[in-house]
Amino acid sequence: MGGDTQPPHPRRLRVFLSYSRLDGEFAQTLRDRLIADGCDAFLDLHDIVKGEPWEERLQKLIGSADAILFIVTPAAVRSEYCDWEINEAERLNKRILPVVAVD
Repeated sequence: MGGDTQPPHPRRLRVFLSYSRLDGEFAQTLRDRLIADGCDAFLDLHDIVKGEPWEERLQKLIGSADAILFIVTPAAVRSEYCDWEINEAERLNKRILPVVAVD
């Protein structure tokens, strides 16, 4: 029996980013930084294919995430899509972490 066995790699943290499209540049930058730091970060622009049933796909992304990062801006607070995503995350008992993107 060799001593060459490596312990399994820990699973990467999976996060879903909820944001207003008006704050897309901030969300994209945050996604890129999270990925660079070793997380699996999901953003609709990258993780939903055009023509795919988006609501079902969002449910799967939220369901598979360890945490939901809600990018808090005035536009996001008013967004019915963000509201839906946060309600879905609450329904699934997901950890929701606010990320305040404006002063």
